[in-house]
Amino acid sequence: MLATIRRKLMIIYIVLIMVPLLLVNYLSTANMRTTIFRDIEMNQLKTANILSNIARTNINDLIELKMAIKQYPIPMDGRVIVTDNNMLVISDSFNYFEGSQINNAEIRGALIKEERQGYYFQEKNILHTAVPIIEARGEDRFVLGAVLISTSMDEPFTQIEDFRRRLMGLSFGAAFIGFLAALWASRRMAKPIEELSRVAILIGQGNLGEEVNITSKDEIGKLSENFNKMSKELQRIDRGRMQFIGDVSHELRTPLASMKALIDSLLYGENDIAVYKEYLRDMDSEIDRLASLVKSLLNLTKIEEVGINKEFVPIQKLINNSNKVIYPLAEKLQVKIDISINDKISVSCDEQNIIEVLINLIDNAIKYMDVKKVFHMLRFMIKKKKKITLLLLKIMG
Repeated sequence: MLATIRRKLMIIYIVLIMVPLLLVNYLSTANMRTTIFRDIEMNQLKTANILSNIARTNINDLIELKMAIKQYPIPMDGRVIVTDNNMLVISDSFNYFEGSQINNAEIRGALIKEERQGYYFQEKNILHTAVPIIEARGEDRFVLGAVLISTSMDEPFTQIEDFRRRLMGLSFGAAFIGFLAALWASRRMAKPIEELSRVAILIGQGNLGEEVNITSKDEIGKLSENFNKMSKELQRIDRGRMQFIGDVSHELRTPLASMKALIDSLLYGENDIAVYKEYLRDMDSEIDRLASLVKSLLNLTKIEEVGINKEFVPIQKLINNSNKVIYPLAEKLQVKIDISINDKISVSCDEQNIIEVLINLIDNAIKYMDVKKVFHMLRFMIKKKKKITLLLLKIMG
């Protein structure tokens, strides 16, 4: 999974780097091609129109026409051909096509009074530009012939190709640097996730309390902080659970050992019926103790599962309800419970759980101490405006 995250980050970074670079390469090359070709086409068209004017003036004097055309500078060693209105070549700057016909799209367009340009890609890259030779006679315009300029475009294409290669070289260099940056960034972003995964595996193996060492201030850092808090809390809970199990084991072991000793005495001793009854009463007491421990465990489990439902309850109500439950036992043991609370104080607590605590306190007071001391202590704390829950937790602790 982590490798997949790192791979995804790498792909995202590479796409973000490569797409703009390719787009810049394409647009820059296309823009350069368009600019160069447009300038060449415009310059060649201007030259053709100038030569058209020269040819119109000297079309009846071929020697003067050739001399005039040769004196005019032609860019990129271009070739100038002049034809009459029947596409017959009357002048060729290279003296090759004179006396022959040239029938191509550019000349045909010029003879119908259109300026035309066309590219030919054979052994060389060639640009043809043809313009008509027009003579005005009154309001009419007559086509006397056409001027065709043919120039090689190899040099502009070479310039464009060199520019494209240099730009590609720079782009590949930038892409390589971007790739290294993407690799570093993806590793940096994936490292906290890898660390969280590693520590999570350790916690799953039972090494509670393990923490991740991530100090970033972003969302990953916040996640790591919460992760460490969770790990510490799990460790604390586990320690409490282990201590609880140890305490419960100790508490259960004592009555079980006592009953074991009593049973062994009954099995292997020669005792009269009175001793048997005494031992059975002791075992009955130990069984009650075990039942009490089990009940405490069930109550604790219930609290952990259901939680504590707090509400404000008058202390008078708590004590009266507790007294109703414990009164039969107190009457049986001939213990008088005197309740005297004038303060109208309410506390925020779980009513049922606090009543059980009070019942246990009073029950223990009846069995092992003077119950008046318990209520005297309760009344003293109430008068001091202390929370009854704090008192009960201290007594139980």
